[in-house]
Amino acid sequence: SLTVNASATRVDWRAAEDQASWYSSLMTFVCVWQIYALFKQLHFCRTQAVALRVSLVSLGMQALWDAVLCVANLLLCAAVPQLFSTFTTVAFLELIVFCVIEMRYLLLVWQAHDPQRNWDAAGWVQLRRELATVHAHFYVALAVVLLVLYASRDEPSLILLAASSYWVPQIIRNVKTNAREPVCDHYLYGMAISRLLLPAYLLLVQDALPRVLMVPSPSAITPAQRLKVFVSLVAWQAIQVALLKLQRLKGARCFVPDYLVPKPYDYQRDPAHILRAAGADGPECAICMGPVNAVTGEFMVTPCDHMFHEICLRQWMDLKMECPVCRAALPPTPNDEDEGVGDSPPGEP
Repeated sequence: SLTVNASATRVDWRAAEDQASWYSSLMTFVCVWQIYALFKQLHFCRTQAVALRVSLVSLGMQALWDAVLCVANLLLCAAVPQLFSTFTTVAFLELIVFCVIEMRYLLLVWQAHDPQRNWDAAGWVQLRRELATVHAHFYVALAVVLLVLYASRDEPSLILLAASSYWVPQIIRNVKTNAREPVCDHYLYGMAISRLLLPAYLLLVQDALPRVLMVPSPSAITPAQRLKVFVSLVAWQAIQVALLKLQRLKGARCFVPDYLVPKPYDYQRDPAHILRAAGADGPECAICMGPVNAVTGEFMVTPCDHMFHEICLRQWMDLKMECPVCRAALPPTPNDEDEGVGDSPPGEP
């Protein structure tokens, strides 16, 4: 004799199609909002000095988030062919966000972090090789993230909290570089809010698309637990945004103990050795080609021992954080955090 116990489930395709429309509309709105915020941030980072403040890790985490969503929707196209058009539309929009716009932004920031790459002896061959290396690292990281997500699929709350920590590297970089405003408000608030909309749909909507298509497992979290997870996500995102705003208003190191704050470089240090080397004619500003008068105190000396007019070098540093003569990296000035606190980067001289 053979005894068989079986259970059957049925997918309500009418309800699935209704939820697919809501899901598609929501993700279309999210992607368009993110594209708008990214274009605002690209305009904000049009100078090398501003792009230098942006954290590559923070930007890479956001790009990985969108790449994972793109891959997930592509897999759903094959798994649920009845809703092929819905998942294809979302995958295409996410592909535009991460592969076209965010990768362009990532390369812009990557180049700003080391502008000397364009001056290597190997020229464009070396530059193309390094660009290929950046793309390879990104897609290897994507493969690792997908494996981690599959291995930890039973702990969705931890995954969501980890994925929502993309502002943490930016906060740390602000402290290290003493940079107050790496991102504009459109990008900060746009990304923070838009990336909460999908978790809100998945966690708060009782008949969300995944719960219509899948049979809840015995370990599925309850509505009260889903609400708790979403509240935790909102609170964690609010803390990160509040810290970034606090760094803008009070200084990047306002919450760091004084004994941990490194002493800033003094651009008005004693230029006696430079004056002796310049001879009777005195030093010349390489930016405006005029003589530099050290008596008035309106001068700046770089770590590489080059002397400029203060106003000339400050205008130059608004565009590039490198020495105009030898292209060595320049440290931030002590009062950089008091300048350019609006939504636009400093103007060109």
